[in-house]
Amino acid sequence: MGSVYSLNLGVSIVQSNDIHSQKTTQNSYTLNEQQDTLQSSAEQNITNPKVANNIRTQIAIESPIERFRNRADNTDLITQLVKEHDNFTRYPSENRPFETEAQDPVTQRYAVDERTTMNDDHSMGLTIWSNEKFYLLNDTVNVFAYIQNAEGQKVPSSFLSTVLFNEVNTLGEMQLTDDNGDGVYQGTFELTQQNTLAKGPGIYKVRIQDVKNKLSDSLTFTLSQPDISLTGNYKEHIDSDGNLVIDAQVNIGATNNFYVQASLYSSTNVAIGVTQFSQQLTTGSHWVPLSFSGLMIQDTKETGPYVLKQISVAKVTMPMQRAPLVQPDFHTDSYALSEFAQ
Repeated sequence: MGSVYSLNLGVSIVQSNDIHSQKTTQNSYTLNEQQDTLQSSAEQNITNPKVANNIRTQIAIESPIERFRNRADNTDLITQLVKEHDNFTRYPSENRPFETEAQDPVTQRYAVDERTTMNDDHSMGLTIWSNEKFYLLNDTVNVFAYIQNAEGQKVPSSFLSTVLFNEVNTLGEMQLTDDNGDGVYQGTFELTQQNTLAKGPGIYKVRIQDVKNKLSDSLTFTLSQPDISLTGNYKEHIDSDGNLVIDAQVNIGATNNFYVQASLYSSTNVAIGVTQFSQQLTTGSHWVPLSFSGLMIQDTKETGPYVLKQISVAKVTMPMQRAPLVQPDFHTDSYALSEFAQ
């Protein structure tokens, strides 16, 4: 999806007490000339109140994007800007199309970051990652690291690894070892209440230092207490506006604001789009509506059945406390494209 631009076309009207008479007909201005007149009114005051009011009315009714759209002398940049705006506003705000699974916003949210840091002469590099970005209490954290030379060969090393909580609290050290001799060093620890390396929900940082080559880098992950979980029950319908709505049942552990994001595909794995839901939910069981624009489905030209492929649920806090990614593989009934909004 392209960049989103914010349009703000400011217009100022200078009113003068020294008004001179001027004969001007209402239709003597094109819209662009009227805008140019208003924008330069600091130098040339509009002396006909009737004309000025007409211009104010037209500008108030017409949005900035429409003023750009209607210009006769649009540049390539403005033409592209208008096109991207139209694409961005084509579907409801909770919906967003994507073309490939790699572009799926839900997938991207959970993608593990693999980081490489090189020394000054690029002769050695330190690569680190963890097996997940979000964990729950009692999960096991797996951290990996290796050193490679300029030829890409892994070389033996020795690491010092420190675990921190919320950037400031040092919890202790974690040992990284290469038990199978493949050059990749691994460290693990349990996120239990008894473990001194676990402090509770929040952001954890693992700082990894290569002693021999004096390289260091850090990775982060989140320990979540999301208070929301999917029951595995789903149902579907087409609403009165011609949109596909899949209701997902969730259990809420404590009243809070929650956020749900889900992606839809065709049965042949063609990407359709993503939707999101955000609302305060009380303790207990709820059906969360996941609405997919009928027009967005129409644009893919893919008939049903459709597949609810991935769902992310989270408690809205700082940081966002997400549950692990769920792949329900829920298939809808078969639908014709004519059943959806156009």
